[in-house]
Amino acid sequence: MLENNKNNKHNDALVVLIDLILDPVVVIDSSRRIVAANKMIGKITGYNKEQLVGKSLSSLGFINEEYKKLLTEKMKAG
Repeated sequence: MLENNKNNKHNDALVVLIDLILDPVVVIDSSRRIVAANKMIGKITGYNKEQLVGKSLSSLGFINEEYKKLLTEKMKAG
């Protein structure tokens, strides 16, 4: 139980730090789902971070196919 509490504190701190970054930031997991994003992403995409979290990277129409392919290759490489 304590471990979960520690993880929640770390996650909360991560969200605060990401929101302080002035550039748009999206954090994706190994299955290419968005697990976190900052507030600046809305200025670029028109979607707020709550709308993006949980979505698959491949389902997002505002990311061009070439960039999606590049991200996939980078994730496979390591």
